[in-house]
Amino acid sequence: MPETIISFPFMHPELAGLIGWPEALYFDPGLASAAAPGRFRPLGLPLAPAAAAGAVGQLISFGDAFKDTRGLVDFAAATQTAFAPGSSMAIRKELEGRSDPAKAAAAKAEEQSHRAQTLLGLAYAIEENALDLKAIDSRIGSSFARFQKELGLAALDASIDYENCGCGDEEEFDLPGAPRVADEPQTPPWRLVLEAMLFFLPQDAALLTADPDIAGAWDEFNARLAPPAPEALKPWFPGREKAEGLAVGRAPGYALISRTTPDPEKPWLDAHRTVFFITRGD
Repeated sequence: MPETIISFPFMHPELAGLIGWPEALYFDPGLASAAAPGRFRPLGLPLAPAAAAGAVGQLISFGDAFKDTRGLVDFAAATQTAFAPGSSMAIRKELEGRSDPAKAAAAKAEEQSHRAQTLLGLAYAIEENALDLKAIDSRIGSSFARFQKELGLAALDASIDYENCGCGDEEEFDLPGAPRVADEPQTPPWRLVLEAMLFFLPQDAALLTADPDIAGAWDEFNARLAPPAPEALKPWFPGREKAEGLAVGRAPGYALISRTTPDPEKPWLDAHRTVFFITRGD
């Protein structure tokens, strides 16, 4: 059985740029009742699907009140797991933590897991929205092209030199393009997404990205990306004798999010992880 490979940073194949790499699974943050084929839903997600979807929906509804995604995610985690500073419940929680460190550590881990799932759910929902807008753009574009054809309009003829032909300016002949509603999805910063994803991923799972900026950051922090040897390729991509354009590296989780030292508050980032980079379109 092949090893587990997870697409990163996107959780939808339409955005990931991994055409031709069916070995990659897409992370499922647990918003739906069951995981779809081709997805990886980790065991131990703290929030049930209805609760996770509700938390993300609440988060999105408060979106205008925050300047960035980080503030949204912190808000969601706080509303699920924390008490107001100085309140009797907050003081009680602090005293319990001092008297029972194990209980305090378990509570902190629960809070971290809630925050991680909420962030991943938010990123997933933003991607879904981006895909919905792209579908609208596609329908608008098709309708616009049909409308122009019915009116007998055509786009500029590339064979005509409008500047020197004496037939008018290019602007007089150019047709407006179809209006667009979709932009690039404004997902949470990829380092935040990766930190959250690593909280749930098994240590023997690998990541596959087609994003050169992410790969460059990994390499800068000692992932040492290089073409894999054939024997190293087989466990991850069985049946492939070679993989042109593929590079593999390995580094601890904290290095993959561009940190130079471990964080004692986030022990799941200590484990070394395997990462792959493939040139987009290969």
